[in-house]
Amino acid sequence: MHKILSYAKSHIYELHALLVATFVVVLMSLIKGPIKRKLVQSVDRKIAKRPKLAGKRKKLIRRKNMHLIYLTMLLSIGVFALVAKLSPLIDFSFPTAVMSGVFALCEYAFFDQITFDIREEGEDE
Repeated sequence: MHKILSYAKSHIYELHALLVATFVVVLMSLIKGPIKRKLVQSVDRKIAKRPKLAGKRKKLIRRKNMHLIYLTMLLSIGVFALVAKLSPLIDFSFPTAVMSGVFALCEYAFFDQITFDIREEGEDE
């Protein structure tokens, strides 16, 4: 038992980053739908102003969805900063905060892969 505890203590930052990442994935799954709808609406408004872009709608939506990656990283850094402030075990570390964002993106990608067949047609936009 002592070896397990000493191992956990030596990786306390990574464990906090993993917990933050899991929380961010849950949070993003709750807010992702409305954000994606707003992004699609912004693409449709752009196409309404410039109809010649209608053939590139899917490409434009994919580009706009990149904002979700930025939001995930920002949320991860923010939540990690909050956890670091509340936890007596760790101090804020920017590289570890970024690592929590990377963990969150990996968890999301894994979840997206295992639920690929469950999604409805057209839901990937």
